Amino acid sequence: MLLASSKPPIRATSRPSIAFYNVKQRVSTPLRKPALPFRSIPRRPSIFPRPAAATADFGATPPSTTATSVSAFPIWARLTSPYDKEIFKLAIPALFSMLLDPLMGMVDTAIVGRLGTEPLAAVGLSTVLYNFSNFIWNFLLYTTTPRIAAAVSKDDRAGVSKITAQGLWVASAIGLVMTTILWTQCPRMFTGMGATPGVLEHAVPYLRGRCIASPAILMFYVLAGTFRGFKDTMTPLMAGVISNIVHLGLDIALVFWLGMGVTGAALATSLSHWATLIVLGALVMRKGYLKLPDLYTPPKWSDVAPTLKNGVFLSTRSILAMSMLMWATKLIAGFGAVSLAAHEILRQIWVFSNQAFTCLDIATQSLIAFYLGRDDKPSAAAVFRRTLSLTLVAGVVIMCALLYSQSMLPSIFSRDPAVISKAAMVLPLIAAFMPLDAAASVMDGVLLGSQEAAWMSRTMIVTATCCAVGLTMGQRAGWGLLATWVVIKFLTVGRLIGNAWKIWSAESPLGKDFASGRDTIVPVASAEAVSGNTIEHVNGHSATTSAVNGARNVDEQHAEKVNGVVNGSKAGEGEEIDASSAAPASASRSREG
Repeated sequence: MLLASSKPPIRATSRPSIAFYNVKQRVSTPLRKPALPFRSIPRRPSIFPRPAAATADFGATPPSTTATSVSAFPIWARLTSPYDKEIFKLAIPALFSMLLDPLMGMVDTAIVGRLGTEPLAAVGLSTVLYNFSNFIWNFLLYTTTPRIAAAVSKDDRAGVSKITAQGLWVASAIGLVMTTILWTQCPRMFTGMGATPGVLEHAVPYLRGRCIASPAILMFYVLAGTFRGFKDTMTPLMAGVISNIVHLGLDIALVFWLGMGVTGAALATSLSHWATLIVLGALVMRKGYLKLPDLYTPPKWSDVAPTLKNGVFLSTRSILAMSMLMWATKLIAGFGAVSLAAHEILRQIWVFSNQAFTCLDIATQSLIAFYLGRDDKPSAAAVFRRTLSLTLVAGVVIMCALLYSQSMLPSIFSRDPAVISKAAMVLPLIAAFMPLDAAASVMDGVLLGSQEAAWMSRTMIVTATCCAVGLTMGQRAGWGLLATWVVIKFLTVGRLIGNAWKIWSAESPLGKDFASGRDTIVPVASAEAVSGNTIEHVNGHSATTSAVNGARNVDEQHAEKVNGVVNGSKAGEGEEIDASSAAPASASRSREG
């Protein structure tokens, strides 16, 4: 017989909350909804942890799909990104690495300046020629990084070793050719540049001492690209610090203790470059990025042809950009010494300010190449959005800083009131273009990471043509310093338009969904999850609205089955329903018997 109870059993009615009566405990217990057979939504693998809302158990209360606005997230979730750690891990060491090169040049200038005016002029002239001869080959860095990143994303260590070895062969061959040309032809080059006999006497030995490091510099580009492909910019920074320490010690020893003059300064710089290469080479071997058998085997032409092809495009782009700047400098020199001095001040401020954007350009290139190598375009697009927003913020901050210090900055470089006045007049123009410089720099990183060198070259050809037309008109009309800088900024505007056109086109390297805006992120989270700060970030890999709706449909189907059980029990109204088995009314009657 059924045990007596002070409480009548819960009977199934039309729409009450479903409950079961436990005979032993004489307690009504609510129905626990069984777990659904589909406990998670399959999704693309990611190296990032899933947000809480994306991995929620849909057997529980389904998350709300109404929170589709970013404003539903707490402020910290809107100002941060899961990619920030990777971005800053790459960008900050890259920033310090880029600041080391100007520092090395300042050390040379300070030490050689004590030797006299003609040695200092010779070092300045030689540095311009030598930097240009190496700068046109920096494509070795930009072509190595995406290829290494693609191999790393596929866990192809053998491919990494082969790519690195091929790059070192190409770099050493080009470096030896450049050393031979500079060593034998430097007197003619300096004569063509208008060097006086006194300057020529010091410039030739200095350049010959520097050119022996050309193979080391070009091979450094390859090794730095290898580390960037592994998303490692700290190792090249450490090698650069060692190089500067060696450079400073050798400068003091060779120039002052041994009395070798400008030749000693050149040898100190060259030996420091070789020291950097030895350190990086040892590290790349120790980490297993390069195998000696690959280095012993010369590459086939078919292996290096794609690299050289992209190198031609990137070198063309670099040569055109530098040619326009040199043409503008020559035009400004015709306006007088005051304008030329003001122009040099503005150029230094512009180049130094752009370092903040270039380091994010490096981070963008490395991460874009890595994710595109994994065929993960949504993550690549998310990285680009984040770095673009960061550089725009940096551009606005630098713009405000330059405008605030408009009259103070030029006085740091000169005491001439006329020079300070001219530089302060043009500085607001440079400041106003800083956000555009920032955006163009990050877009360069996207196209370099996706190996779109041909497009970048074509963009620069069109941009340089427009700039050349403007400079020609300015030369004939006698435009001043301000108008010439307006023409120089054509380079920024042209790069920005060309890069944006490619990135948001139907052939975007980030995918058609990015170009059309269909990959817009739709945050999906319950109000409890948001208020409890359980969502770190809902990115492109989060559960989409359609996936949540699908889970909701499964949930509703299960609820209908449960209701069917309850409705079936209504046929035996008055009978108990056992919570442990949810048996029909016939089972209850058997217990009563």
